[in-house]
Order: sequence, then structure tokens, then C-alpha cells
Amino acid sequence: MHEKTKSGRSAATVRRLQIYNTRPKQNIKGKILKNDLQSNELPSTRIQPDSQWFVAVWV
Repeated sequence: MHEKTKSGRSAATVRRLQIYNTRPKQNIKGKILKNDLQSNELPSTRIQPDSQWFVAVWV
């Protein structure tokens, strides 16, 4: 059986709920200084102009 904390929740539940409440650190102007759970790198979001994906196909 899982051990409960004083609040009646398991330690894993408490950690999960703390993650939901975390926010990135921002300066006064609102610029994000530090991302706790977010990556700093943006993925490549370009879609290749391939006719395979942009042709009307009736199945």
C-alpha cells in the first residue's frame, strides 16, 4: 500500500500536482528566462511541398 502524506495523497500524486502548477520564470516584461519543463530548442516545423500530401485523393 502507498504511504500517504498529511494531505491524504501519495508522494507521487503530490509531485504530479506540483508539476501542473509550475510556470516558466519570467522577467518584468514577460520574457521567459528559464523553462523548467520545456525545451529551449524549437523543432523544425516546415512541411515539405510534396505532391503526395497535397493532392486531392478519392478513396
